[in-house]
Formats: sequence, C-alpha cells, structure tokens
Amino acid sequence: PGRLRASGGPAAAPPTITGDWMRVRNDGTLARLGRAEDLDPSPGYTLELYEIAATLCQHPGVWSAHAVIIATAPGNHVVLHVVPAAASLVPDDLRAFLVERLPAYMLPATIAVHAHLPETASGQIDHTKLHDVRWLTTVEVYDDNTGRDEIETRLRDIFADLLHLPTVDLRRSFFDLGGHSLLGAKLFARIEKEFQRRLPLATLLTNSSVRGLAKHLRDSAAEPARWSCLVPVQTAGDGPKFFCMHGAGGNILLYRDLARRMAPAVRFYGLQAQGLDGQSPCLMRIEDMAALYLREIQAEQPAGPYYLGGYCMGGNVAYEIAKLLHRRAEQVNLLAMLDTYNLQKSNFSGNAFARFRVWLQKASFHLDTLVHLSMHQRRVYLSEKLRMAGELLNSQRAASRRGFQRTAGRDDGNDGLTRFVQSANHVALRAYEPRPFGGQLTLFRPAKNYYTFPDPEMGWGELVDGPIESVVVSTNPHAMLIEPFVQQLAGALTRRILNGTAVAGSQ
Repeated sequence: PGRLRASGGPAAAPPTITGDWMRVRNDGTLARLGRAEDLDPSPGYTLELYEIAATLCQHPGVWSAHAVIIATAPGNHVVLHVVPAAASLVPDDLRAFLVERLPAYMLPATIAVHAHLPETASGQIDHTKLHDVRWLTTVEVYDDNTGRDEIETRLRDIFADLLHLPTVDLRRSFFDLGGHSLLGAKLFARIEKEFQRRLPLATLLTNSSVRGLAKHLRDSAAEPARWSCLVPVQTAGDGPKFFCMHGAGGNILLYRDLARRMAPAVRFYGLQAQGLDGQSPCLMRIEDMAALYLREIQAEQPAGPYYLGGYCMGGNVAYEIAKLLHRRAEQVNLLAMLDTYNLQKSNFSGNAFARFRVWLQKASFHLDTLVHLSMHQRRVYLSEKLRMAGELLNSQRAASRRGFQRTAGRDDGNDGLTRFVQSANHVALRAYEPRPFGGQLTLFRPAKNYYTFPDPEMGWGELVDGPIESVVVSTNPHAMLIEPFVQQLAGALTRRILNGTAVAGSQ
C-alpha cells in the first residue's frame, strides 16, 4: 500500500483497502496472493503466509499461489496450493526453490499443485473446499511427512509424541516445531533408548530436524566421530569467527538464538564441556578448561585476531583463554563477558535473610521478564528455568552425597551426565580466583542487577589493565539469551566483532 499510484487524470478519492496482497506481473496485471490477515503465530515467529506465496510466485513456472493454514496446533501444518503456468511443474521443484530463499521455519510441509483453485460463486477462493481432504486427493501433492527409511520413521514418531503433534515436517527444526532445551534433553534420552546411541545435546544445533538427526545417526554409525569440545554452530559465509564458551550446564544449546541472530555476518562456534560424551574426564578447574578449549580453537583458527565470549561461567573461561593468548602475544579483538560476575567480589553475606532477599529479587526479575514475553515464549522460558533449577539442585545433592570422580559413569544416561558435568562446573567456578589481565574487556550486563552485585563493572575493574566497556542490555538477569531480548545482544555483539575491537566507555 502506498507504492501504487494512479497515473494521470484528476485527483481521485482515497483508494479502498480490501486487505488483499497482490503481485504486479511483468505484463502489468495483478496476481492475488492472499489476505493480509493470513498470519500464522508459529512458535517463536510470526509466519507471514503471503511472503511464502510471494516468494513462490517468483518461480517462472508459477502463475498464482495461495497459502492456507489447515492446522493451528503448535508446529502448524502449512499447505501451499499452487496453480502452475507449465504442466510439467512438480512439487519437488517448488520445494527446492523455496529452500534456497526462505528460512526453515517458513517452509511449507505440503505443496499441492492444482489445475485451478476452487472458487465460490462470488469469485473468491473457496477455503472450505481447500480444507476438504477429498479435494486434495485430486491434485499432485508434495508431503514432507513420510519417512524415507526406518530411522526417519522412528524419529518422526518420537518427535510427534514429545511435541504432541499429529504430523511432523521431517525437514523442520525441532525448535520451530515447538521444542525447547528441556524437551531436547528428553528427545535425546528417547533416542538413546530407541537406538542405543548417546548423542550430545549440541547435536541439536546442527541437526535439529528428523532428516538431519537421521543422517547424523547413519553417518556416525560405522565409525563414531572423535569427541570435540568445539562445535561449529553457524559457519556459513566468510565473516569473523566468534568462539563462545559454555555456561555451568556444560552444553551450548542456550546459544541457539544468539547464533541465529548473529548470522550470517559472524561465524559462530560453541565450546561444550568435556565429559558430556560419558567417556572423557570432567574438568574441575577453569584453568584446565581454558587450556583445552584454546587448543581446539587454535586448531580451527591458528592465529588472531580472536573474538571470544561466554555467558555466566563461560565468561570466566573466556577470560582465562584471553590471558593465555596475551601471554603468547596473540591479538584478542574482543573478550565479551555476558552477564558474568567476578564471584570473588560479591558482597553476599550468606545468612538466611540475605538468601531470602536474593530469592525475592530473582522472583521479581522472572516475573518482570514474563510480562514482556508472548505465551509461547513464557512456556519456553519457564520450562528452561525449571530445568536449570532442577539440574542445579541435583548437582548439589550429588556433590554432597558422593563427591566427584574424575570420569562420568557410562550408565547414567544423558540426564545423569548433564548433572555430573554441571556439578563439576560448579566446583570449578566456586574455586576459581581470577588473576589480572592486561587486555580490554567488554561487559554485557542487564539493566537491573542483584543488590549483592552493585558494582557496574561486576567486580572486574581491579583486575583489567585495559579499558572496560560496559554494554547495558535492556533486560533482567538470566534473560539476555532468550527471545526477544537476545536480538539486542546479538546486534551489539555483531557490531563489535565487525568493527574489530571494543570501544572504551559505556552506553
């Protein structure tokens, strides 16, 4: 609206807005794409159906298109109805065309090719008939819900059961279908039981669909891949590489939205904790983690400049890696510490009243955050925080009950391994005493903070010789990595990485 203007003639009355989306063909005629209200609240996204139809109309073999929703449960099933200009056009060709031009969450599960679209007596699209299964059986249909082998079929059934979906698009991400990290842990527990294969949760960052997980299971069946702490999360393009360290939980699933928001300008690599494979020994010192992760980082990128970061505990690990690089005269252009405190500078007294006050603050932060989230985002946020609280409680119990072994047991399963690794990480963090650092540091801190951490430099000012940049993210503690707040963090991080260095001062 507003871009089409009548040419010549006297001034006309304001046009009538019909609510239809149109495309101007090369010959000047208009093709109707659909209604403006055709919006699908897909989990975590607003799926604008007219954009799918408009993209498909760019295909030279398509004359007109119209998209409708045939299910509005989580993981909506989108059917794209197409009238081709050429009889030889097949749904598989259209799907391949869309894959190259649309993000994964916008790809339709089904494409139906019609000779013509059904119309009502008034000339409008007959939605009732399009919803009729009998009508669909008369057209050529591409449906991405049929497993190509037993592995895909079994994985599809696991997805459908966990996500409570009647059907699952095999190419669509587990997260786009409504999944989150808590369900991800349950998914991998089911996979381990079904296939007798233990996969790290980080696998979901690179193989999050049924098709992707099935391929991973096939490819790694003959010869299991060497365990690596370094996980390529988003490596398309030739932008700078950003290496982000895990938090106390050990896995890097929490960085999924951050990596997606920074793409494609920045290549994103996560560092997951050793021990999550159930074979390697857990590391219980921050310094040991830093030495191991640096070896893997330099295997990927032998020389600087380096861009490092980490959330919460991960910021401490990144700090130690930056110190090691400085000793080797390597250039560190960015040390990004995301909501990372120097715990040695906390003024927390530890008495019952202080603990209660911190608990009240934490509850108020969570409530304030929930106010700014959609219903789906609230469910994901609450599930994630409950999972983290449960893992922390379990790890504390495990630590007090049996102490720590140097190697995780093989019979604990994914849940047991996660608790074990988190226990080791908490021990490492509590024992860590950071030493002075001669470089510069960028703090990404929430707009509000706990009363026990009143220092705007979060306890790092006395340790860092170079400038400290303080970047305030408009959120509460524990929330900067979730939608929609992560968008601000991703933008600020990306700008600093592309600029090559942090700037002293605050904003």
